[in-house]
Amino acid sequence: FSAGGDGMYCVETASGKKLWHTQCGHCDSSAAVGDGRVYVGTAYKSDSAVCLDLETGAVRWKVHQDLPVWGHPALSGKRVLLGLGNGTFSGSDKRPRGAIICLDAATGTPAWRTPVPDSVNTSLVISGSEVLFGCRDGNVYCLSIADGSLRWKAHCGKPVLSSLVVQGDTVLAAGGDGCLY
Repeated sequence: FSAGGDGMYCVETASGKKLWHTQCGHCDSSAAVGDGRVYVGTAYKSDSAVCLDLETGAVRWKVHQDLPVWGHPALSGKRVLLGLGNGTFSGSDKRPRGAIICLDAATGTPAWRTPVPDSVNTSLVISGSEVLFGCRDGNVYCLSIADGSLRWKAHCGKPVLSSLVVQGDTVLAAGGDGCLY
């Protein structure tokens, strides 16, 4: 689990015994776990996508970004996707910017980057060959995992800060205007 400025912890579920602790930067997002790796984003001047070893907590790779990495990571095959942005959960930056990045899960090598108008602070949801997410600009976006191209976007109030629910062909989003879309 992430612990803000204290980095990442791994504990035994039955006893709560600490197995490892890694100071990898300021982590506020949930982690994604797969193939013996833990993926997380960092912020507050440690803006990076980070991959840790699940058994030891050792940093396998760390890829610096030009924006804080807020969006909860998602795994799709051999790729990891993360949301970025210069806004926080409580507000947009004066000059808002955001992006979704797709990296090789084993090496951290960038596959693509798609800019969006404001910060991505939500979980990324994988649905087949697409990634969906909410943005502080009030839209829900759907991108191709293959190349990051825009499939569609829908305005859902301002901002979209809660994680999406995807069931079959239905996507539910809670907009910043108090409505369910």
